[in-house]
Formats: sequence, C-alpha cells, structure tokens
Amino acid sequence: EANAESELVRHYGSGLESTVLIAPHHGSNTSSTTEFIAAVAPRFVVISAGYRNQFGHPTAPVLNRYARAEVEVQQTTLQGMLGFAFSDAHPEPLVTSFRQQRPRYWH
Repeated sequence: EANAESELVRHYGSGLESTVLIAPHHGSNTSSTTEFIAAVAPRFVVISAGYRNQFGHPTAPVLNRYARAEVEVQQTTLQGMLGFAFSDAHPEPLVTSFRQQRPRYWH
C-alpha cells in the first residue's frame, strides 16, 4: 500500500486533499504513510475494521501517525456505523455514530 500511496501523491499531490479519509487497508502498518496523510490533509480519518480482528487493525504506529498530523480518528470498531453531514452553514461536518444514537440497538 505504501507504494500505491506514494504514486498517488506523486501524480495528484494536493489534489488529494479531503476533509474525510477512509484509512487505507483498515489501518495496517503497510499503509497510511506520513507523506500520504500530509497530502490528503484530512480533518477526520475513518478506520473500518472488525472488533478484535485477528490482524490487530488499526495498528499503534498508524494511530500515532494520524495523531501527529492532528487528524481526528473515528473507528467503526468503537463507534459502529458512522455518518458525516456536511452543510454550508457549518464549517465542520457533523459526525454521528450508530452506537451513540442507539446504544441498545437490540431493543
């Protein structure tokens, strides 16, 4: 994944900028390079991974890279389904999580 990210940065540069980034490869060590994170310059990153998955995603080094870049991490393992609402009236998107809205979803 790091090679693909490097190619994207080389080819598109600042054209990769986005408010929300879906973490490449579920937050594995082979992705989310410092160079890629800097080019995208996201405000939020969504890490989609299964709870207690066998691969340990997201890994601590990846979480540290996002923290150093001051990117707010959202994880489906902790928050469930996530939603982002964008509006011209508000500069920051409204982030909602299913677990926050329906903590006892079985009811």
